[in-house]
Amino acid sequence: RLNPERLAVGDELEWPKMPLPQSTGWMNYNCFPRRAYVGFAIPGKLTKTIAEVEHGYYPDNLLDANKTFADTQLVAQGASPGLQFPHFRGGETIVLDNLHPKQARFTVTLPTGVPRIWVDGRKGTLKETEPVIHTVVIEPDLDRVTILWRGSAPALRPYLPAELTKMPFQVEWPS
Repeated sequence: RLNPERLAVGDELEWPKMPLPQSTGWMNYNCFPRRAYVGFAIPGKLTKTIAEVEHGYYPDNLLDANKTFADTQLVAQGASPGLQFPHFRGGETIVLDNLHPKQARFTVTLPTGVPRIWVDGRKGTLKETEPVIHTVVIEPDLDRVTILWRGSAPALRPYLPAELTKMPFQVEWPS
């Protein structure tokens, strides 16, 4: 069981000196670098060299206190550093080696069809968006692939959660 005495560097605040985290699951929003992308302080004893930056997984200015990131979707990247990719467009082939319980190689080809997505345009109108594959979850143990598409448009103002649940939208999948 993990405890402070059994950590590789003896102190959880020394996490930048630890081996890079690896997981096939989802990283918590409180993990590095996700919290850095939204401007939250990074706990720990930080130095100028972070392994994730040295390996090219994240930009070298990620730890700049005054930096804001134009691509706020970076916080949505919940995979381990080596499993993060730019947005898929459809048609890509993903190969998993030695991760399926019965197959040495598990291959998935993403569909090429693209849905049409409209979001609230206000005053009873809908505004068409550019659909983007937001998340691909591959569960080899269940022979299941889940693809989450998103479409977004600039908001007129910040909306309360109760307003968001009532906003109209429309999705059409190509036949």
